[in-house]
Amino acid sequence: MSTAIKLTTVEVNDKTGIATLTMCRPPVNGQNLELLLDIKSSINEIKNNNSRGLIITSGHAPAGGCLLATACEYRVMVPNCIIGLNETQLGIIAPKWLVSGYLNILPKRVAERSLTQGRLFTTDEALQEGLIDEIANSKEEAVDKCVAFIGTFAKVNPVARALTKQQFRADNLRQFHKEREQDVDDFLSLVNRPEVQKGIAIYLEGLKKKANKQ
Repeated sequence: MSTAIKLTTVEVNDKTGIATLTMCRPPVNGQNLELLLDIKSSINEIKNNNSRGLIITSGHAPAGGCLLATACEYRVMVPNCIIGLNETQLGIIAPKWLVSGYLNILPKRVAERSLTQGRLFTTDEALQEGLIDEIANSKEEAVDKCVAFIGTFAKVNPVARALTKQQFRADNLRQFHKEREQDVDDFLSLVNRPEVQKGIAIYLEGLKKKANKQ
């Protein structure tokens, strides 16, 4: 018998047919292989059930959390949260396919500056720059706003919508598949440098101290 803990939950609204996928890896939904595989499994489950939409709910969204957010069509955040790609603060870089996701949302100059600075946006800043679409006062309100957005496609042919979306993302997908192995090699080469390891250790120690103060 498997003792694996489910790291995501999926709830489908019987009236709307909209599925809500929630990550459940305390304390902050830090991404690891198990969580990513669970997300993939849940997305396939939603797809196979022909649900009308998908919402991934979380709190703060730095790094991998931002990746998931930028992969979604609509982003709603509650106040006092952060979102962004802060890789350069750790001495590493965001891969090209992740940069392309940023460029699908942000103006090139804003994306370039924020990536080189490793900037994390507050909720208000993210809305101002266009990184998110709306602000909600609670998780429940955020879900309602996402449901309302999904409702705007109610009269749109789903096949035509999907094919149109694929046209916009085709270059991103080709780049990802073409460069994925080289990207892994480049990342491992960079992250194993002593100065990068030292920077990561300092950053993680800072997070521990911050957590202990709370």
